[in-house]
Amino acid sequence: MTTYDMVEIAELLSIVRGSRIFIPALLAVLCGLRRGEISALRWRAVNLDAGQLSVVESAEQMNNSVR
Repeated sequence: MTTYDMVEIAELLSIVRGSRIFIPALLAVLCGLRRGEISALRWRAVNLDAGQLSVVESAEQMNNSVR
């Protein structure tokens, strides 16, 4: 597995800052979430007061449809 180092992460976030992919990219690099986990994330899984995010489901793409 290949991972980004801190310089590459900073460059990636700098490139996508201001675009609609910024928050998903931030969740991926800071929280380790996968694409399916990010796309299935709902506000009910986020507790801002406690600073917690719960991964309770994941989306999966099959045959050009999302399940």
